[in-house]
Amino acid sequence: MPLDSSLRPIALIYTLAMVMILAFLWYRGRISRPLAAVVLVVSAIFGFLFASVAPWQFQLLLRGDVTGLGGPLVFAVLILGLLLILTLILGRIFCGSICPLGAIQELAYLAPVPKVKPRMKTVLYAIKFVAFAIIVVAALFFSVSALAYLGAADLFLLSFSVGSLVMLTLLVASLFFYRPFCRILCPFGALLALAGAGSLLKLRRNPSCIECGKCEFTCPVDEAKREDLKGECYLCGRCTEVCPVKGAITYRRG
Repeated sequence: MPLDSSLRPIALIYTLAMVMILAFLWYRGRISRPLAAVVLVVSAIFGFLFASVAPWQFQLLLRGDVTGLGGPLVFAVLILGLLLILTLILGRIFCGSICPLGAIQELAYLAPVPKVKPRMKTVLYAIKFVAFAIIVVAALFFSVSALAYLGAADLFLLSFSVGSLVMLTLLVASLFFYRPFCRILCPFGALLALAGAGSLLKLRRNPSCIECGKCEFTCPVDEAKREDLKGECYLCGRCTEVCPVKGAITYRRG
């Protein structure tokens, strides 16, 4: 899915600026769900304008497809490497609010319909990394772009295909199940999950926590327990929103 060279700087500036702004707002405790929703809408729109999605770039990088990346291979290496570093420091802000695919799924999950929240995080992790291995092997050894069959490109190019139908099916599923593509099929998301688990800044409970369990009940990815590493935390803000004690959950260093 090529990204025109004239648009690359805009996409890069937006990504870096919003990651830093959101990290600052989280750190200062000034983030709000309405503001976060605005960012999600803008990110989704940018996906259609720029036709640029990190998972697609990741697979093209594995294949060494310079033309498909819309420019020098070093650009893709720079972007993906920078996102990994930022996630190691700031957590999964990119996945949570900036990635267009993630933004669309997050917006879909806001629909007032019954939700399915299976408490099987270990199983989902296993499936995620099996999918990651398949996508990497397919790209490196068979020059097959598995993401093309999932419609990661066609969705934002507004191209009708089997892949776009698959992605639309995943989006419908995201009305009920939180971020199915991000949590199971996204290869770059698998790497960012590892980075997020070891990130310097993340949501943590403070001594003022009264252990009421509301954050654990509302968390769609089962990452709100005190001992959780937050590798699948997308900083959606649901836990801080329902917490009855102000400041009991904050975005900070360990």
